[in-house]
Amino acid sequence: MTGIHVHDLAVAAPTLLGQFRDVVSAAPEASAGEAARILTRAVLKPRETTKLVLTGQFSAGKSKLIAALTDGVHAPKDSPDRETDTVSEYPWDDVVTLVDTPGVQAGVKEHDERASDGVSGSDLILFVVPPEMLDDAAAEYLRFLAIDRAQYAQMIVVMTKVNTVPRPPGGRARLVEQALGPVGFTLPFAEVDSVDYLRSREGGASADLRRQQSGIDELRRLINGLAYERGDLARLRQPLILVRTLCDEAMPLFADSGLDADALHVLADLRKAILERKGGITSAFEGAATRFRADCLTDVTAFVDRVTNYETQAEADRDLPEAEQACVAALDRHADTLAATVRSLIEQQMVILEQQLEEAGETAAAAALVDAATPFDARSGRLRIGAFGPRRSAQPSRPAFNWNQATDLLKKGKEWWVGGAQNVGGGLRGLKGSPGHEIVLKVGHFFDHKFKPWQALKIADKIGKAAGVAGFVIPIAVDTFAIVKEERAALDAQRASERLHARLVTEVMANADEIVSKARQQLWSAVDPVLDAILADIASARAEGLASQRDRMSGADALERIAGEADRLLAASASTPLV
Repeated sequence: MTGIHVHDLAVAAPTLLGQFRDVVSAAPEASAGEAARILTRAVLKPRETTKLVLTGQFSAGKSKLIAALTDGVHAPKDSPDRETDTVSEYPWDDVVTLVDTPGVQAGVKEHDERASDGVSGSDLILFVVPPEMLDDAAAEYLRFLAIDRAQYAQMIVVMTKVNTVPRPPGGRARLVEQALGPVGFTLPFAEVDSVDYLRSREGGASADLRRQQSGIDELRRLINGLAYERGDLARLRQPLILVRTLCDEAMPLFADSGLDADALHVLADLRKAILERKGGITSAFEGAATRFRADCLTDVTAFVDRVTNYETQAEADRDLPEAEQACVAALDRHADTLAATVRSLIEQQMVILEQQLEEAGETAAAAALVDAATPFDARSGRLRIGAFGPRRSAQPSRPAFNWNQATDLLKKGKEWWVGGAQNVGGGLRGLKGSPGHEIVLKVGHFFDHKFKPWQALKIADKIGKAAGVAGFVIPIAVDTFAIVKEERAALDAQRASERLHARLVTEVMANADEIVSKARQQLWSAVDPVLDAILADIASARAEGLASQRDRMSGADALERIAGEADRLLAASASTPLV
C-alpha cells in the first residue's frame, strides 16, 4: 500500500472480496444455503480507473515523481538528453492511470498541444515545476489550467528538486501565489524531492530522515484530501463497506452455537443500519452539492455574459449594480435550496434509521437473545439460572459471551433514536430528546436562515480581481472598441474577451466550491460523533463475543482478518480534508 487512497482502496476491495468468497465457500455444510445467499451479494460493479495527470514545465522531474509516488512500481526513463515528447500512460494496478505529459514551453509547439490534450478528462492534476523554472511561461500555463479551463479544484502544484536549490526569501508557496495572480482561491502546494525519497527506500541510517525531507508523504496527503473533496473517496469506499458488511453477515456461519449466531446476526443488523445511513447521507448531500454548483454556474455565466458585453462605460455604470444584485440574489436562492435540502435529508435519514433499528429488534435472532437474557421464563414464571449474566463456560480462562451486552444494544437502539419506547413509531417527533434528534438540531443550526454564504461576496470586487489578471478592466469592450475594425486586432480582442470571461466565471465558482466544502464539514461534524460512538459500541460487543467462542472455527478468524483490514482502510480514508 502506497498511502494514496484512490489506489489503495481500489486495489484492496477486489482482493478482500476474493478472500471473503474463498472463506464463505468453505462454510460448514449445515450453513451451505445461507452461505450461497450471502455469496450472491459478493460482487463488485465495474468502475472506471482514476486518471492522475502530471503536467508542467519541461525537465521538471515528472518521471521521477511517478516512480516515487508508486514506490518504484513505475519508473519511466528520465534522461537529461531526451525529454518526454509524447503523452505516456501507465496503468497502475489497473485502478489508476498515471499520465506523463510532454514538458510545456520547451520550445516545441507540438509538446504544448500534447500536454494540454493529455490533461483532458483528468480526475487529478499534479502541476510539476522546479523552483527555478516557475517563470512567466510556466505561470501562464498554470493560470490557463486553473482559471481558463477551471480545473483549479483538481490541481496540486508540486515543486520538485527542492533539496537541491536554496529556499527563496518568503518561501516557495509565495512564488505560486504570485504566478496565479490576484485570484480568490489558492491551490494546494507541495515541495518534494523524488530522488531523496527513492534513496530512502534503499534503507540505511538516514532512510527515515531522507523520506521525511522528501515531502512525498505530504504530497500523498494532499492527493487524498483532493480526492476526498471531489467525492472520489466516497465512491471508492463503497466496495469496502460492502466487504465489511458481508463479513458481519457471514460470521454467524462459523459460530459456536445458535445463541452465538443470533448475537452476531443482531450486531450485524445494527452495524448495517448505521453504515447504510452514512452512505445515504453521503449520496444525498453530494447530489445536492452537484445541483448547487450547476445552478450557480448557470447564473454566474449569465451574469458574466451580461457584464462583458457592455458597449460603453455609461452603460456599464448604469447596469452593473443591478446585474450584480440580481446575480447575488440568485446565488442566495441556490444557497437557501442547498440548506433546505440538507435539513430535509438529515431528517429523512434519521427517521429511516429509527425504522431500521426497530426492525433489527424485531427479528427472530433478536427475540431469541431477549428471551435468553430475560430472568423469568414466560411460561413457568420461574427464575432462570444465569439469566442475568454471561453464560457459563467450560474454560473459565476465556470469558463467555455476555448476551446482555447485545440485548442492551438493541434497547439503546430504540432509546437513542426514538427517545424511549413510548415514542416508537413517532417519526421525527419521536426523535425528540435522543441523539438522533441532537443530530437534526445541530444540522438545522448550521443550515438555518443565517446560512448566507454569499452575503459577504461582492461580485464586482471579484470581477475586478479577475479582470486585473488578464490586464483588462470592465467593460472589456471599451478597451477593444477602437481596434475592432482591424481584423487581426479584432481576433486578439476576441481571444482576450474569451479568456476574461472564463476567469470571471472561475473566480466566482471557486467560492461555490468553498461553500460546499464547508457545508460538508459542518454536516459530518454533527453526524459522525454520534454514529461513530454507536459503531464503537457494536464493535466492542462483537469483539467480546468472538473472543468468548470456545470452539472457534478457522473461518471466523479469517473473516475477522478481512474485516479488520477493511476497517483499517475505511478509517484511514474516512475524512481527509485538504486543511
